[in-house]
Amino acid sequence: MKVKIVKASKPTYWYAWHIGETFEVQDISGYRSYTVINNPKYKVHCISKRDCEIISETVKIPFTFEAWDKDRSQKVWTRDGGEVKELTWFECLNESPILGVVEKKLYRWRKDGMWDKTLTSLDLLLEHTEKEYFVNVYEGKEGIIIGGISYSEIEAKQTRMPGNKLIKTISFKA
Repeated sequence: MKVKIVKASKPTYWYAWHIGETFEVQDISGYRSYTVINNPKYKVHCISKRDCEIISETVKIPFTFEAWDKDRSQKVWTRDGGEVKELTWFECLNESPILGVVEKKLYRWRKDGMWDKTLTSLDLLLEHTEKEYFVNVYEGKEGIIIGGISYSEIEAKQTRMPGNKLIKTISFKA
């Protein structure tokens, strides 16, 4: 799996100079850090789980013009896995206003990302990266309390709210 360095708990950690960079790591159960793999320069180094966030695998979600229009730099794919390049919206085209290039061929799509009126292998999908987050749920004097968002389960368990009873740690993807 891949992680992105978000901080360095101590300035002496080797990755203190690599904040924002991503590394391929291995998670060994029971340890508070990940082991860097597939990188000859850092192959024997570890990264504290509380100093990084997991970069989840990408998923493909149905294309909507509104979602794509918010961030036109995101990758777009056809249903059969072809990468769509140079995707452009043309207001002057009514029926199929989206044009793009797939494997050096120009294609047109409707505003909803469909190539035709029925499902086809050329329909558009947006690439979406889900990240996993963790939150502690507590029982306190005021009732149920939700703790802060953590980037790993270990970090969530290490950042408990004193004076409150931990009910459970939950995870969610966004």
